[in-house]
Amino acid sequence: MQETTTRFRFLRVNLKVLALVLLIVGGPSFALWLKAEDIERYLHGVRPGVTLEGRDMSGLFPEEVWLAVGEIALRVRVQPVDARLMEDTGEVVPGLNGLGVDVDQTVEAVLKAGPGERVKVIYRQIPPGKTLEDFPAAPIYRGNQARPLYALMINLAWGDEYLPAMLKVMEEHGVRATFFVEGKWLEKDPARRGLLQTIVGKGHEIGNHAYSHRHLSRLPRPEIAREIRRGEEAIKKAVGIKTRYFTPPYGEYDREVLEVAHELGYRTIMYSLDTVDWMRPGVDRILNRVVPKAHSGAIVLLHPTEQSPAALEAILIAFRDKGLLAVTVSELLSRERKPGPLPPLLQDTPPPG
Repeated sequence: MQETTTRFRFLRVNLKVLALVLLIVGGPSFALWLKAEDIERYLHGVRPGVTLEGRDMSGLFPEEVWLAVGEIALRVRVQPVDARLMEDTGEVVPGLNGLGVDVDQTVEAVLKAGPGERVKVIYRQIPPGKTLEDFPAAPIYRGNQARPLYALMINLAWGDEYLPAMLKVMEEHGVRATFFVEGKWLEKDPARRGLLQTIVGKGHEIGNHAYSHRHLSRLPRPEIAREIRRGEEAIKKAVGIKTRYFTPPYGEYDREVLEVAHELGYRTIMYSLDTVDWMRPGVDRILNRVVPKAHSGAIVLLHPTEQSPAALEAILIAFRDKGLLAVTVSELLSRERKPGPLPPLLQDTPPPG
């Protein structure tokens, strides 16, 4: 940076000398339109028409670009959030990356931009001090509440006649969910393999719901492992996917279930909002169980019952009206930050010079 500044100061002096010579040759009228700095900016500043997130950067010298980008960096920086273990429940709440401007790369992009080019600020993710990996066997009931997201988890352990209707609702709303599949359910009817392939083809995520609906917390470790492995094998055979999320049947687990799942490469996923749609209480009661409690980071549990398609659509609308966006479990747990719009003041401020 020091070498660049020195070089441009040298060029500035030389151009001022040139302007003085031209002034002598051209007379006083030449001074009305000729300025050494104008020449210098045209020859050595940012090219004409270049903008940074809508801000005109034309003619700026490198040090001025550094100042402008540095100002943006100070204003938009977001601190990372550590993952944290909730001692009362034993669950872990995911952390989030911080977000900062990569000043070096952004400045370079502006200086290299061609005439009229629209340059975007280049961001960098700032990892938190503690992540989910620091609590590998802890269950997850929710995502971080700092983002207005929630996830739909749909457990498949019986029936399939209402799945097409649920898929249609999600497709109409542009929503993807995470389906936790029981291996025995999948193998019981060969047609379900095609159904699962359709689910994957529509961009939904697949998780492991064990092989059969047994109370895993009552089983010895080898049997727990066998249930999880068999579920994994059934899914892999059907759609060629190695699942990485696991949810236990009945929502039951103990320390051994969590440890075995972790040893097999799984993260145990639970839920913060339960529709209890499997009891078929009616759409209104399903909604009353979850909509008033809607929150950022929620994981909402559903099943394919005759009441679920209508309830699902109403949930999607109600949560959307609360400003919440439905995503997959993977997206909900992601640490990545997405930059928001720059403050209007920065975009409207004219460039220096």
